[in-house]
Amino acid sequence: MKLPAMFVTKMYSSLQFLSYLFVIFLISSCSSKESDPAPDLSVLAKHQAPFGTDTVTVKIRKILSDNQLVGEFLYADGYVSEHKRYLKNYTKQTQYSSAVFKRSKGFPMSYEVKVADYVPETQFISSNFLAKYIMLFEAPVSNSTHEVSESWPQLYNQFLRKFLFDRQGFIVQQDVTVQNANNNRFITTYIRDAAGNVTSSFDTKVSDSGKTNRREYEYDNRNNPFFKMGIDWQGDVSAHTFGPNNITKETVYNDNGGSLTTTYKYTYLANGYPDKVTITTDNGTTENLVFMY
Repeated sequence: MKLPAMFVTKMYSSLQFLSYLFVIFLISSCSSKESDPAPDLSVLAKHQAPFGTDTVTVKIRKILSDNQLVGEFLYADGYVSEHKRYLKNYTKQTQYSSAVFKRSKGFPMSYEVKVADYVPETQFISSNFLAKYIMLFEAPVSNSTHEVSESWPQLYNQFLRKFLFDRQGFIVQQDVTVQNANNNRFITTYIRDAAGNVTSSFDTKVSDSGKTNRREYEYDNRNNPFFKMGIDWQGDVSAHTFGPNNITKETVYNDNGGSLTTTYKYTYLANGYPDKVTITTDNGTTENLVFMY
């Protein structure tokens, strides 16, 4: 039986189209696999703290501010396991915050910060420690991206943070989505020098592509103790944990052309780690910290 020529032509065209789609699918699949390979634990382990598995070799135990205990770090298996914060100017040593890391085979699973209500004027401190925020580290889906779900129960806020890493294991971008909010996404980009220190950073609101919150940093050439700890002296994952050296100057620019500069002057131990820092801002505030190892 001979099929009509028009039918044969349409059938051939349909087969050509299906073949085209199949080729596009193969190319797309291969491209996706090449650009976003399955996670390799040996690569993930080298990511900067607190995401990787590099242990802390030089451990800060306590932080003094103006000769008063304000912070304490506990360790387990070579990692920071808990950070305690204490109130200044209380007649008795008073803890008001506890931040706890949970890990599995060295990799972080969660970081939960709990705080107590307090009133400095009356020296009151609550006996109840309530969750301030909780960070849940999701299982990585690639060698270059970590996702962290961050919730603030008392404020009913929730964030999804996507951290992008370069091949050296440094964070180069943070993509933040604020749940249930308008204009709810912004991206922070980190510019690094050859040593891996963040020399500048800026936020971009995805809705208007405007750069805001621009910051510039200068550094010493000494060892930064918070780099491998993954959190700074206040218990935060901040710029002070992002590079192997210590920040000596930080300038924050606002959209109106103004700026605020903070300087950090250190003294050092024989091993190259700082033991004291004086923090001074443009607005006249000064704080003296002592790092006890």
